[in-house]
Amino acid sequence: MAGHLLLVIDDDRDTCDAFAEWLQLAGYVVVCADSAATAEVALAGRTPAACILDLKLRMETGIDVLRVLRARHPQLRDTVPIVISGMERSRAERMIEESRMAGIILLAKPIDPNEVSEVIRSVLAARPEPFDSSDPAYAPFDDR
Repeated sequence: MAGHLLLVIDDDRDTCDAFAEWLQLAGYVVVCADSAATAEVALAGRTPAACILDLKLRMETGIDVLRVLRARHPQLRDTVPIVISGMERSRAERMIEESRMAGIILLAKPIDPNEVSEVIRSVLAARPEPFDSSDPAYAPFDDR
């Protein structure tokens, strides 16, 4: 699974940094963003295999951000959304259902890194290695 590009969308910088560090140690290329605009800049035309997103952001939902990205960049329709939420599960499930976005995987806070790793491994298992992560052309983009 190493080398897959992952997008983390969270408006809490510490959370994004923690996810990025942990996922990079696992061999993934990680881009962090707090909005559709920052995600577009950080992705720089690349397509993430999966998007780990916080359901509740300050001004919108992570699903809203992914919806905007998919509308602007149709190649992101194959990006697997993994939603992380601290809300009551039934409320989070209702928001996901109302979004009408298919294929969303919901994980509850507090996050167990082993559970997230297993989910990422399982959803990416069928995907081919997209590129050689040691290639400088695919170096992680630090937008900070």
